[in-house]
Amino acid sequence: MHIKNSIIIMVCGIAIPLPSYAHKFSVPDIDLTILVILLLMAVVAYFSASIVTLKRKILYYKNMSLTDELTNIMNRRAIIQKAKSDLSLVHRSKQPYSIAVCDLDHFKDINDRYGHNIGDKILKQTAHILHNSIREYDAVGRIGGEEFVILMPNTTTNDALILLNRVKTNLATANIMKAGSVTISIGVTEVLPTDMKFSSMYKRADRALYDAKKNGRNRVEVVKAF
Repeated sequence: MHIKNSIIIMVCGIAIPLPSYAHKFSVPDIDLTILVILLLMAVVAYFSASIVTLKRKILYYKNMSLTDELTNIMNRRAIIQKAKSDLSLVHRSKQPYSIAVCDLDHFKDINDRYGHNIGDKILKQTAHILHNSIREYDAVGRIGGEEFVILMPNTTTNDALILLNRVKTNLATANIMKAGSVTISIGVTEVLPTDMKFSSMYKRADRALYDAKKNGRNRVEVVKAF
């Protein structure tokens, strides 16, 4: 390491700036202890800033990996991870828990008639309405296409029905498309003590969704847990 009237020194191949007044002194004029302290402070400051930047980047990419790119809500991975985590807590606490599977009605026809750009706008607005219609401790995610999942902790199917009918009404009256309202069909079920996997409760809710489609769409159907 060589310092000669310079405020830049090299440490492990990295240029480290010393305080601006350091250039006023030659090495013999500076107490070695002070020089070492200044050097260490500069090194710590440099690497601290690098660590903060790295942490921010890691957090950013983690959030991106759990967020649906189109709608900016939870993606499939995130909503399933949360459901699995919640399921473990539900079995320990014995609290009710409901899950709903939601699917936009006639979405293929909308895409065919108005184009995929309009279809994407409808998905964005639908996600926004769903997110704003649920409670603070609920969660909503897009698991693919025009299908969404809503997780409702501490909620029986009876309570879920009230919430989901509000979701359905909010969407139908939102005037997303000037050509007509956009509606949604919803299937809901409550978690059973035998539900050890997300897939088991999802399949039940999906069967209820099928019933909602079969029975006329724009409705909520329930699969009773007991």
